[in-house]
Amino acid sequence: MLERDVGGCICVTTVKSIEFYSVIVPTYNMARYLGDALDSVFAQTRQPGEVIVVDDGSTDDTRAIVGRYSDRVRYIHQSNAGVSAARNAGLRAASHEYIALLDADDIWAPDKLAAQIPLLEQDPSIGLVCSDFAIERADGRRVPSYFAAHPWDDHGDVFEGVFSGWSIPPSSVVFRWGAAGEFDESLTVGEDLHLFLRIACSWKVVAVPRVLCTKRERPDGARPFEDAMLGSLRMLDRLETAMPDLSTRRRRLVRRRKGDLELELGRYRTRNGRAAEGRGDLIRAVRDYPLNAKAVAWLAINLSGWSGPRPR
Repeated sequence: MLERDVGGCICVTTVKSIEFYSVIVPTYNMARYLGDALDSVFAQTRQPGEVIVVDDGSTDDTRAIVGRYSDRVRYIHQSNAGVSAARNAGLRAASHEYIALLDADDIWAPDKLAAQIPLLEQDPSIGLVCSDFAIERADGRRVPSYFAAHPWDDHGDVFEGVFSGWSIPPSSVVFRWGAAGEFDESLTVGEDLHLFLRIACSWKVVAVPRVLCTKRERPDGARPFEDAMLGSLRMLDRLETAMPDLSTRRRRLVRRRKGDLELELGRYRTRNGRAAEGRGDLIRAVRDYPLNAKAVAWLAINLSGWSGPRPR
């Protein structure tokens, strides 16, 4: 109900509830892609209540691109602080219950939100809805469906699925604002998955098995191997810290993934003449997942100083 003062009289008007959603688009020097991303938002068959573009200190033509959309976009500019800080700025500015994320270099299918929002509306136990997605490689190749090679199982454990190869890109997601707090701004790798897995601890996570967005890879988007490994390990450490009540099974999945990453990092460093660092990684791999036979073998060879053929 809305109360309005009309000519000195208080008029009470009943307003039909309209479920809106907020779109948050973080961007940093993505002017060449941003227009396509915003066009795909405004082409939605179910229009958003608001579109928030958070410019994380861009030095290109981002402001001019946003200016093309006039009053249809709320523009927030901040000093460069990383994608998590940009997304959090958008969350704090959002007015609606449902949050749709769109990376500035990705695009949506026109019916993406029309297919996802009703699932949140109809089932209050659902905290996050994702979807199948296509991938445009930096070299021009296209993967038309991620789920074709990695089928989603709505009856499976999301943790098990993620640690077995499921991917949940931010642009495929709609979630309830406040389902698990904000993004962890200390993370530079896996910050999105960190939030999504926290949501999965308390809410149902479901997927629409249709390609509703396209993830576009950039030529400059790949991280150095070592940075990626260390960033992923930090994310898993933070996940364990943030979720002290993880079930034994889920904690085992996290530890097994940590062990796999530590093994890869230890092998990489050992092969590149950094045996001492590699040894530390391999010790951690065995500690986190003692059943990892490859980690045990690599550690034994590292400790013995063996210089012959190494396990694969």
